[in-house]
Amino acid sequence: MSKKVSNDNVPVLFPKTINILGTDYECVLAIESEDPDLANKYGYIWYRMQRIVIKDLRRDPNWSKDPQEVCLSIMKETLRHEILHGFLFESGLSADSLQYSNGWAKNEEMIDWFAIQSPKIFRIYQEVGCL
Repeated sequence: MSKKVSNDNVPVLFPKTINILGTDYECVLAIESEDPDLANKYGYIWYRMQRIVIKDLRRDPNWSKDPQEVCLSIMKETLRHEILHGFLFESGLSADSLQYSNGWAKNEEMIDWFAIQSPKIFRIYQEVGCL
């Protein structure tokens, strides 16, 4: 499975490398025409290649009428989602969820919940000084 995706288009907002528990993951922004694996999804993590791919909604023709703030918000949420998958994988938990596929550590709904709610949780942590 080879990808012809470039990392040159990753702005400062999305780091080129993300260190997850000591493993560096390349962060790539792409559109479906550059990476067909993005069909019907906003992003994915490729554990064995240490790569996180996020759909660049700002360049996606299907999102051309949407405000940049909306596109960036979805892209950030997707990045949080894939980073959480990376933490579970690098912790060894994705293999220990008692199922080969769809176990708790790979559950998309759980990961979505954390990706969506984590900014709110961290804001409260900061407010009460428990970070």
